[in-house]
Amino acid sequence: MKTETHNDNNKVEKKFIGRTADNIHVYIIENNQHMLAHTDVSEELLTEAIQKVTFGLENNERIITVDMGRIIGKQACVETTADDKVVEAKRPGRKNASRIVCNRDPVPTSKLTLGFSIKREDGLLTVYTAYPGERAPMELTDYKYKRLSPEEQAKIRMFWDTHALCSISTYGIHEPPAEAIVKPKTIDSNEEIRQEQ
Repeated sequence: MKTETHNDNNKVEKKFIGRTADNIHVYIIENNQHMLAHTDVSEELLTEAIQKVTFGLENNERIITVDMGRIIGKQACVETTADDKVVEAKRPGRKNASRIVCNRDPVPTSKLTLGFSIKREDGLLTVYTAYPGERAPMELTDYKYKRLSPEEQAKIRMFWDTHALCSISTYGIHEPPAEAIVKPKTIDSNEEIRQEQ
């Protein structure tokens, strides 16, 4: 694959990664924290998946799940039960906490989810995230969450009340390190709120 890089005015370096099925050039941001969090997605797999995508240019942002037709990795987001130990913990390179389940293993998957956006700074179609498995909704700490309707927020809360990311996929161990765990903040006697920062 030919390597081609672009620099925008903010000194973000982008690397050409492949073309979509409708022949649109796609780039990745070098050293992007979202991509670095998913080291199980190789550039070769990313290029293969991109070739299966028909993007079109009517939207500036889109998340697409591609079935690769074979097991390509393990999905870190799993359904949880009342018996699971679940904590709030900060993932490497992330500002806010995520819902993390301890002592659970990710499940094999043939699917790869890709997040695309077209940045106005350079007009390039860019993959900003990619991970094995089905698309999960945004987390409750995502800055876009507060912009959603009450109905959309309720659906997302319902999902994250019953799902979490496997600790082993995030930290390489079955429980997050103590320094990553976010303790609930107590206010007004016994009322607890989730700490989002």
